[in-house]
Amino acid sequence: SCLLPAIADSPCSANNLTCTCESKELNDKTTACVTANCSIKNQLTTKNVSEALCQAPFRDRRPKNRALVESGLSVASIAFLLRIFSKINFPRGTDGGWSTTLWWDDVVIIVAFALICGFDSLGFPSMDAGLGTDVWTIEFPNITRVLKIAFWAEDIYLIAIPALKISLVLTYLRIFQSHRFRQACFVVIGLNISYGLVFVIISVFQCRPVSCAWTRWSGEYQCKCNNINAQGWCSAAINVVIDFVTIAIPLPQLWAMDMNWRKKLWVMLMFCVGFVVTGFSIIRLQVLIKFGKSKNFTWDYMPLAYWTAMELHLAVVCACMPAIRNLLRRYSPRLMGASTK
Repeated sequence: SCLLPAIADSPCSANNLTCTCESKELNDKTTACVTANCSIKNQLTTKNVSEALCQAPFRDRRPKNRALVESGLSVASIAFLLRIFSKINFPRGTDGGWSTTLWWDDVVIIVAFALICGFDSLGFPSMDAGLGTDVWTIEFPNITRVLKIAFWAEDIYLIAIPALKISLVLTYLRIFQSHRFRQACFVVIGLNISYGLVFVIISVFQCRPVSCAWTRWSGEYQCKCNNINAQGWCSAAINVVIDFVTIAIPLPQLWAMDMNWRKKLWVMLMFCVGFVVTGFSIIRLQVLIKFGKSKNFTWDYMPLAYWTAMELHLAVVCACMPAIRNLLRRYSPRLMGASTK
């Protein structure tokens, strides 16, 4: 009922498949008609059939994302294990036993790393269900599955990212003793806790009932939902601001440390690597803005998935760098300089 009238108003004939597939005007009219008169499921079915008839190539972003997730998690895992190893004091000779210097910053990053492993593990069934392909090529139950997994993955992200920053700030508290600086650190910890609590609650209850977060795509349910785009943009923007604060707060203290300028510069650069994480956060925000109203969300949101994973993985590396530096000083003092300052 949509295609034939559109063909009649176009220079194409009904039996000229090449013309009907390549005519932008014809396809725009057909799409507008289908959108106005058909259910969402019928729209997707129509799109899938027309793409198959026109022999459109099957698009798949999953192999790239799998490789990024696996490589990123591998690097983050190495950094995490090196951090834990650096906190273990092994016995020398036959006297004494081993001990650890684990503190609250280590406990928090252990929790954060476990959450990140959970986040990454959700990515694989999501891709198996169709994330990274065009939405009209996915079976309807799998669309719901993709969105349900995304719902829980977002909640994990909103807990893990402030936890990583809290771990880093707790590390600052181990290093610097200035009373005013420590007060500032507790304020930053409070900001991160508040961010996590507020946005996890908002995310979980973004729709009423909660299940509408993964079922409303079909238009078959009575749902009341927040402005999901505004919610995501606000969360990402505040995250970027807290990133800057968390990374910048120790720089004056580092500059005032009793070190020669080369070591001082090295340590400051090590902490400033965290600004790369902020860069990933900004890119993630741009992806949210660009594709916020996408109808082909299983395809368009794949960049959001891998930028989010890369942000988490690099954040682990950054949070572990001070401990890795201490490990290198212990076992390779020439590499890091013999001085303990």
